[in-house]
Amino acid sequence: MGLREGAYAARIYRTQFTQDERFWSKVKKDGPTLRPELGPCWIWWGGTMSTGYGQFRTRQPRKHVLAHRYSWDLANGPIPDGMQVCHQCDNPSCVNPAHLFLGSNQDNVTDMVAKDRVQRGMRHHKAKLTDDQVEQIRVRLVRGERQRLIAADYGVTQSCVSMIGTGESRKPRY
Repeated sequence: MGLREGAYAARIYRTQFTQDERFWSKVKKDGPTLRPELGPCWIWWGGTMSTGYGQFRTRQPRKHVLAHRYSWDLANGPIPDGMQVCHQCDNPSCVNPAHLFLGSNQDNVTDMVAKDRVQRGMRHHKAKLTDDQVEQIRVRLVRGERQRLIAADYGVTQSCVSMIGTGESRKPRY
């Protein structure tokens, strides 16, 4: 099948089914059960963003929307301005309306912190130091070693060592 035939087949597919039928055809309802009290996730099998959130192309207006937001809209109606659709199951590809709830940006951040999904310390994608190295740096600072020399030993900046010492970065574990 050439490029023209493939584009034609896609156009036929998009016009043959309603927008809602197209949406649900991309959902697998027997996904994993990440939280038993919620039941299984409904996994989005259409296009996704690099963050794992599903993306769906609507017809009217012709634009891309987040799949979980579209699912919420189908099940519960329009999303009020300024509100986010959050996941109880913490699975970005889940579109099960029973797993979704409305919240402000602050609600979403609070939920993320409460569930320990914040990427801090070694889990952060830009972390250069392990937790053990941070503790070693603290010990050396207490002994009175110069920040510049400590920084050179670990391949970080003097300001990084200073922020570890003051607790501005990598809060102590006590």
